Amino acid sequence: MRLLLRLAPLILLLAGCATGPTGPREGVAPDAAPAYRALDAGNYQRAASLFERLAGESQPPQRQDYRISAVEALLRADLIPQAAQLLARIDPVGMDARGHARMQLAEARIALKRRDAEDALAILAGQHTPSSEPELLADYHQLRGLAYQQLGNHLEAAREWVMREPFLARTEAVLANQRAIWDSLTQLSAPVLLALQTAPPDVLSGWMDLVRIGKSLHTAPQLQAQLANWQRLFPQHPVQDVLLQELRLRSQESMAPPTKIAVLLPFTGDFAGAAAAVRDGVLAAHYADPNRVGIVLRSYDTGGNAGQANAAYEQAMADGAEFIIGPLTKEAVDAIASRWSLPIPTMALNVGERRGPDNFYQFGLVPEDEAEQVAERAWIDGMTRAAIVAPTGPWGSRLAEAFESRWREFGGEVVAMASYDAQKNDFSGPLRQLLAVDASDRRHRQLAATLGQRLEFTPRRRQDVDFVFMAGFPRQVRLLKPQLNFHHATDLPVYSTSHLFSGTVTPHLDRDMDGVVFGDMPWVLEGLQPAALKQHDGQMRRLVALGSDAYKVIPYLRLLKRYPEERFEGGTGTLRMDGDNRLRRSIAWARFNAGRPRALVETTPDSAGR
Repeated sequence: MRLLLRLAPLILLLAGCATGPTGPREGVAPDAAPAYRALDAGNYQRAASLFERLAGESQPPQRQDYRISAVEALLRADLIPQAAQLLARIDPVGMDARGHARMQLAEARIALKRRDAEDALAILAGQHTPSSEPELLADYHQLRGLAYQQLGNHLEAAREWVMREPFLARTEAVLANQRAIWDSLTQLSAPVLLALQTAPPDVLSGWMDLVRIGKSLHTAPQLQAQLANWQRLFPQHPVQDVLLQELRLRSQESMAPPTKIAVLLPFTGDFAGAAAAVRDGVLAAHYADPNRVGIVLRSYDTGGNAGQANAAYEQAMADGAEFIIGPLTKEAVDAIASRWSLPIPTMALNVGERRGPDNFYQFGLVPEDEAEQVAERAWIDGMTRAAIVAPTGPWGSRLAEAFESRWREFGGEVVAMASYDAQKNDFSGPLRQLLAVDASDRRHRQLAATLGQRLEFTPRRRQDVDFVFMAGFPRQVRLLKPQLNFHHATDLPVYSTSHLFSGTVTPHLDRDMDGVVFGDMPWVLEGLQPAALKQHDGQMRRLVALGSDAYKVIPYLRLLKRYPEERFEGGTGTLRMDGDNRLRRSIAWARFNAGRPRALVETTPDSAGR
């Protein structure tokens, strides 16, 4: 379901892709009428069968036209192999420009259905679409936009849909197209949108500026002033009034900042250090807030068990808290979520086993979420066959399972898995198993024994893997990556989560991780931590960011809940809310180079970042 929600705009656009004429048709032969009626009724398999029968009874070029219609019907039925097989049987000799264009679009659509966006773009590069066919031109730009969206290049996707709009005739189609433009551009941060804008009155630039306005929290008068200035800069912009009205309504969904905020954290016990980092993040965000006057923060110790967490919650209510940040540990989160009702909106700083009441939100740095996003990133980068190496124990198993589950959702294949003892220094055994180097050695020994002589031999790794998902912490990955290289896998891409990076740039220690792609929060990658909080190094720095975002996102919670496509740009990543009131992070991406993490730019036409 999470995958479907993430891909919802793409699915809706694919569903809206025209695959041939619909509705009343002029000049349709009487024997073809049943096929078109079946198509209009949504009985696509029957329509395909009828069109194919008509093709068998017709002569070129009518035969080719009916056969293309059959292919289009099969695509609507999601019968991709059958559509591809039938398309390959069509002889293009003698076809007019329209027929060639329909074949091209069908071939590109098949590539997209197979999630091969690069192939789709290559197919569409040789454009055959007649300039006099607005419906086919609309399809052409739509498919190119979908291809860029599959690649994670949201800017280029929006650009294609802007170019598509002049070829749309129906008002509802224009509105759906504009929503797609909006949804695509909301994936970019406000600073990126501002940096990429060109001078007015460029239509795409106008969309980017409008989305940037929508990403900022405004009072109604502030928003009205911003929109008035925007309309002055882009007086002829084609945006539909309904979208502007929705933007105005959304500005009213933000919560008034609460005046009494309780912070529930385990200040004593095993998690006291983590609690201090989160608290300092909350305080830093509070003191940087220009509207902090009148807002009172009060901290409560949840200790180390569920009973203390409940007692702290009761005390916060008795003291008149209007909003609660915390608790932090899973046990405490589940204890609060188990209550029948919560009279005070509460944002837990971890993800427990329970959903909780309606005004209970969960926001945590969940390792499994990062592993799933590694799968998404690798898929966007064109990988299809994965190898997984993770430490033994619950943590490693959770990451490996989360990655594998999401990877298989995309249709990826896991060709090898291995686990290692995180306490050791020599990981050659698991890596040789992962890369099938032992099998290469066995073949060498068997051949030498058969021939009865020594043979010159260079071990070879397996060739049926595109990349490695490597789960581990800094000490392990600093050892794993060079050992992977030693076993003839220097050219094999490696992807990982934020856990491999200590949070502190140490080139002399991290040089052996060069080439590894990993996801982390912008706060860490961009060095956003205030100087006053530099005492929190390494992993604790991420908890400071968690506390900071927890405070800053409070006014946006209602907006994020009502509009799942909305995003909040935080230090921990780009936040959205799912149907379980859980804030989910989209992390940033980097690659180690000369021992330093270098951010991967994801806004250029050639990039594939999410």
